[in-house]
Amino acid sequence: GKGNVTVNGKPLREYLQRDVLVMVANQPFAVTDTKGKFDVRVRAQGGGLSGQAGAIRLGVARALAADPPVLLMDEPFSAVDPVVRAELQEELLRLQRELAKTIVFVTHDIDEATILGDKVAVFAVGGHLAQYATPEEILRAPVDDFVAGFVGRDRGFRHLSFSDGESVPVHQVTMSQEPTAVSEWTLLVSAEQHPLGWLSPGRPGELVPGGSLFQAGETLRRALDAALSSPAGLGVAVDGSGAVTGVVKAVEVLEAIERARVAREG
Repeated sequence: GKGNVTVNGKPLREYLQRDVLVMVANQPFAVTDTKGKFDVRVRAQGGGLSGQAGAIRLGVARALAADPPVLLMDEPFSAVDPVVRAELQEELLRLQRELAKTIVFVTHDIDEATILGDKVAVFAVGGHLAQYATPEEILRAPVDDFVAGFVGRDRGFRHLSFSDGESVPVHQVTMSQEPTAVSEWTLLVSAEQHPLGWLSPGRPGELVPGGSLFQAGETLRRALDAALSSPAGLGVAVDGSGAVTGVVKAVEVLEAIERARVAREG
């Protein structure tokens, strides 16, 4: 659309695409069109979002509406909770792919840097550029002790984010739609085969919360986390709809990690 555009009554230079507006309001929002004049009303209630998250979305939308060749974002997600932060990161990656904007993103969170960055610049004390490389190289081969200390002691685990988990075997698992007594670890699922938790042979009548989920096409990091976080020692694998496809085992994820290391290093 064209015409005079405002967000909450404040004008923007151009009309934002509707999918961008969904990011701004994350559900509820209203767009009115009166004789070519558009107004976007971002409502505070609903969606389970904090005021800070809504303000961040609005700020991102305003910045994109100005159509800058380079967008500078200085720790924009640092004040929101981890769940909303992950959602904002995913939306930013999607918008960057669609709009092809160069974004200089400042953060002190190495996980955020490796998730969002095509290249990562690590600055030492005094503004000295310590290393500039891909996220994979930063984690695999930090150039000095400062960079190694900055990326943290668990950089080996983080590096698994750059190895796909396609080679990890997915096994069948015993499932039930009723919380009955069981003789082995059994996955309780809904009618749609979505995982609800575990039934333990040693804790009859109790639903044991499950761990994280692994989806086909995701990384070895996600596969290993799913296996390690599961009370049954079996990471639940799901398809794109969230339905259970089977389970992965930590020992087999570790074997896949070793195969990936040998293929990479020789």
